[in-house]
Amino acid sequence: MRRLLSVVALLLAITAPAATQSNGKLQIHFMDVGQGDGAVLISPQGEVVLFDNGVLNQCGVPLAYLQSLGISKIDYHVASHYHSDHIGCTGTMLGMFPLQKFAFDRGGSYATQTYTSYVNAVGAKRVMAQKGQVLTLDASSSAPVTITFAALNGNGAATTDENDLSLVSVVRFGAFDAVIGGDLSGSGSGTIDPDPGTPCSYSVSPTSYSPGSGGGSTTVSVTTAANCAWSTSTNAAWLSISGGRVGSGTATLMAASNGSTARSGSVTVAGKAVSVNQAGSVVTPPPPPSDACPASPTPPSGATARCNNGQWSSSQNRSGTCSSNGGVACWVCPGILCSSNFSYEGVQASEVPTHVSAETYADIESSVAQLVGKVEVYKVHHHGSRYSSNSAWMSTTTPKASVLSVGASNSYGHPTIEALSRLRNANTRTYWTSMGNGASPAAGWDFIGNNIVVEVAAGATRFTVRYGGTTDTYSTWGSADPLPPAPPFGVFDTPSNGQVVAGEVAVTGWALDNSSVAGVTIYRSPMAGEPTQPNGLVYIGPATFVPGARPDIAGAYPTYPQNQAAGWGYMLLSNFLPNGGNGTFTLHAIATDDAGIAVPLGQKTIIANNGSSLLPFGTIDTPTQGETVSGVIRNWGWALTPSPGMIPFDGSTIGVYIDNVFVGRPFYGLNRADIAAVFPGYANTNAAVGYVDFDTRTLANGVHTISWVVYDNRGGGQGIGSRYFTINNHSCPN
Repeated sequence: MRRLLSVVALLLAITAPAATQSNGKLQIHFMDVGQGDGAVLISPQGEVVLFDNGVLNQCGVPLAYLQSLGISKIDYHVASHYHSDHIGCTGTMLGMFPLQKFAFDRGGSYATQTYTSYVNAVGAKRVMAQKGQVLTLDASSSAPVTITFAALNGNGAATTDENDLSLVSVVRFGAFDAVIGGDLSGSGSGTIDPDPGTPCSYSVSPTSYSPGSGGGSTTVSVTTAANCAWSTSTNAAWLSISGGRVGSGTATLMAASNGSTARSGSVTVAGKAVSVNQAGSVVTPPPPPSDACPASPTPPSGATARCNNGQWSSSQNRSGTCSSNGGVACWVCPGILCSSNFSYEGVQASEVPTHVSAETYADIESSVAQLVGKVEVYKVHHHGSRYSSNSAWMSTTTPKASVLSVGASNSYGHPTIEALSRLRNANTRTYWTSMGNGASPAAGWDFIGNNIVVEVAAGATRFTVRYGGTTDTYSTWGSADPLPPAPPFGVFDTPSNGQVVAGEVAVTGWALDNSSVAGVTIYRSPMAGEPTQPNGLVYIGPATFVPGARPDIAGAYPTYPQNQAAGWGYMLLSNFLPNGGNGTFTLHAIATDDAGIAVPLGQKTIIANNGSSLLPFGTIDTPTQGETVSGVIRNWGWALTPSPGMIPFDGSTIGVYIDNVFVGRPFYGLNRADIAAVFPGYANTNAAVGYVDFDTRTLANGVHTISWVVYDNRGGGQGIGSRYFTINNHSCPN
């Protein structure tokens, strides 16, 4: 009886989930593993599924994270595909958390050491997934979790690219669905330019340096693609190396003076070793040679060698042990001679190609999207590569929230603006595991959270996304709950940052929202002691949205309301800024949607120089920005020029232009009290206003611009502003 109780207790200890790992909800933890993928699913009853497992040689992070969750075993492992940034930690993870049941993958094989290590780690529990196969967790529960293998191996497409072959898994729990599809491609463009996700290639010159005993310096040049990042490091205290950037560039290598015998060391530039052999002030005889060089050296497969003296060794290099060769080429030499010279030089075959060449991708996403359908959560394919998350995929799956796993210092330019634009166009908020090293996150639209945790309660029509200390709540598709309002987003385009201005300044940009943008307001940073609005800024005025002004935005975001009127503008008369319109000022554009969510679109610093400007200035008053007009209209404006200059009162030096075509000169010389009060002492201060009448029926309906160009009696002249306006003569009487 006592033995029976002991066996029962042991079984309970093995099968019962750790108290901290399950909480009665479905949990999906998208781990911050760097430039790779790794997610752990915990069912309400504590079954654990590991989707991919992290980056080769960076396994401490996912290992520690699972330990922090109280996980002691893994029930199922699902490998999306065989790249080392997805299955690089298989042995480490399964060594710590034993695999209980099966490891599913796409089948087949892949000629890398990481793949071999993966196969060895999962052993006899390896199973090739089948399209449509359903894995059930918590099978005895009234609310089971299912994982459906929706597609694999290109879903029938003729492709051999490893990303295209990714296994796509759909997690379902009641009304909640999530899709995890590795690095699935959606290009469909055949042979394409190098993907930023293709490993970068670096060429370094020189690869060796021989300074004298007194020390010295040299420049090391790096040649690479424009989106490839690189850094430098030293492997010897007497060597220093400075440099590092994105794209081609140079680094400076410096060697300290040497008061002893000759010495050797190295630095690393863009992942390449640069050897340094420095003469010493004390000469010693060279060491005796080691074993004689074989007459016919046989390097490892895929390597080349140069025989000098010594003996080939495939296990040692200048940095230590090269056992797995998981993604970089290795320079191999005999260990006993590595400190002084290369006896054999070889390049061991690299697991990940280090060249950048055209890749052939297939559009797998479009066909797989039909098998997946609507989901609540989408793990973004291929770390935000431009060749993933295509429009067909996004419009079919319509995720409420997306999770982007990306490395902070990746050299691939991930995430790309192309992928992010498609995500935003599909009205999904995206949670990033790091800042990445590509396109910037949009305020209020993209969220940086390291480890991203999704949770769903049984029977719930809501789910949460937790990042950092913040939790966002969403409703599932098909529920009656309203969607959480998405923030507006857009760009502050002009003026350019640091631009020197005088007179009227065009402040422009664009903004969109999934519901409606209520407005964009222009502010500036306050001067010392100046009263401000509650947001700490000084109010300038509201921008005007102009239909048809930004067709590029309408084309990029076709499903958004008001996309035909995304462009906004405000004409700022810099003369009215403090200090007589002179000095440095910071402008701010803030968009607010109909839910009251306010998001900064950016800021621009301008240098106003109206004091020394001798050019005319002024503004156009009517039509107002974005106004719709018809028939005959009167265009009002005003213009002044600094003393002692003047503008002829007959208006002969003022030109009015529509769409950059001259249409006439204004009747000029009228008085306006506010102009006279603000600019006393100017020659035209009491006669600065003019107007011109024109018949809009001579122009086509649609958006047009009107502008004034003003010269004074000294010959100085400039445009004093322009306005967008819309002509609509359809309702005019005959």
